[in-house]
Amino acid sequence: MTGAPRVALAIDGETYYRAVREALLQATKTVFILDWDIHSQLLLVRDNRRDGYPCELGPLLDYIARKRGVEVYVLSWDFAMIYLLERESFPLYVLNWKTHSRVHFSMDANHPVGASQHQKLVVVDDAVAFCGGFDLSKWRWDTSEHRVEDDRRTDPDGKPYSPFHDLQMVVDGETAGALGELARDRWSRATQRNLPGPTLAADSDPWPASLPAVFRDVEVAIARTYPAYAGREAVTEIERLYRDGIAAAVKAIYIENQYLTSHSIGQALAQRLAQDDGPQVVIVLPRETGGWLEQQTMDVIRFRLVKKLREADRHGRLRIYYPRLSASDEVVLMVHAKLMIIDKQMLLIGSANLSNRSMGLDSECNLALEAEQDEQRRQAIGQLRSRLLAEHLGVDIRRVDDALETRGGLIEAIESLHSDGRTLEQLDTSVDPMVDKLVPESALIDPEQPVDPDELLSQLVAEDQQPHTVRRAALAVATLALLLCLALDGVG
Repeated sequence: MTGAPRVALAIDGETYYRAVREALLQATKTVFILDWDIHSQLLLVRDNRRDGYPCELGPLLDYIARKRGVEVYVLSWDFAMIYLLERESFPLYVLNWKTHSRVHFSMDANHPVGASQHQKLVVVDDAVAFCGGFDLSKWRWDTSEHRVEDDRRTDPDGKPYSPFHDLQMVVDGETAGALGELARDRWSRATQRNLPGPTLAADSDPWPASLPAVFRDVEVAIARTYPAYAGREAVTEIERLYRDGIAAAVKAIYIENQYLTSHSIGQALAQRLAQDDGPQVVIVLPRETGGWLEQQTMDVIRFRLVKKLREADRHGRLRIYYPRLSASDEVVLMVHAKLMIIDKQMLLIGSANLSNRSMGLDSECNLALEAEQDEQRRQAIGQLRSRLLAEHLGVDIRRVDDALETRGGLIEAIESLHSDGRTLEQLDTSVDPMVDKLVPESALIDPEQPVDPDELLSQLVAEDQQPHTVRRAALAVATLALLLCLALDGVG
């Protein structure tokens, strides 16, 4: 546990990117950015109000390095080739050679085959840190209105993209310093170059002015996932934290996530649903997890897990929703948040999806805090949940609070506010039976630990059917399957 004098919550890209820009403009020493993806032309603010400082990410980093003497360290996943068309071309050139020498950019491939670097962190002067589901990349910026059409929701090429929902936690103090140490460790492992420890400026306070603190003087847990690799033991703190939170729930578990495919988390939820006195479980997911490949793989595995949850739900305490933006339901909101709220007692936000790979294969970082006996903290956690429900249901937060007070439970409150327009709609997770038969078990698509290509080959082709030339071709296919399926992470 680490101490944080202030904790804030950034809901959706308009709020998050503005806060990041404000913090970066106050940097005096160092900035660390760890992302699954990054785009130098990301436009951080889009309200046409200009203050004379750069609004695009790359020029902003160049400005604080050139004019303020800030050392900027950017670490992005050395991505699989399948994402080449989705990502910025030649990021090494854009963020190393076209910026000041104090902007240091490196691709990070320090992980097993098939894994990804999925942590999403920004640390400013070791004094303020952002941690959650957001990358500093394209296709993320959106307002909490999630309009079906919004001219501001375009990528750096001017192309429109679908509505997008995500969350980030902002911390200062000891917690920010510890995240700075995590970033230094990642940089050292990726580049084989050690960085000096933090030198805190006494008068430096890069806290973003637009983001008020909602918690003060709290203990924050930093939970990580790392696979065993290059002499480092596996770290599965996030999985334990999720399971402990689910086990401790009394009345309600509220979850927002991009995926729902983790065996261990599914088992923990099923155990609580089967109990006579267990909590209500509300899970908000995207209607579709991503593009065609994900719909034919991760959505199938999601269907299998949800089927088990519904079989365990003997008492009718499970609801799985997706946010519907309009009566026509033509435009899909990407729910990219990684959030769990236990009663009004525990809050968890980070980068980890509820997938097997986020529990054991990819690098992840989550933050969590507990209200304990502090009523103000309990109210703050409760208000966050109400705020999110109000956003998804398209109603005023006061209506959510009234419904929670009068309807007797989380599910009853949500269903009392259901409408024909923007609302939370129960999710049909069913898939084509033929597709279900064709998709292999989740151990191949959503693994919990590194998978050897030879092992994958043995599961795809029997040993007596593997002559040398066929084996080589099949091994190539198996390796491609690893890149396509094991590195599968949609929009991060």
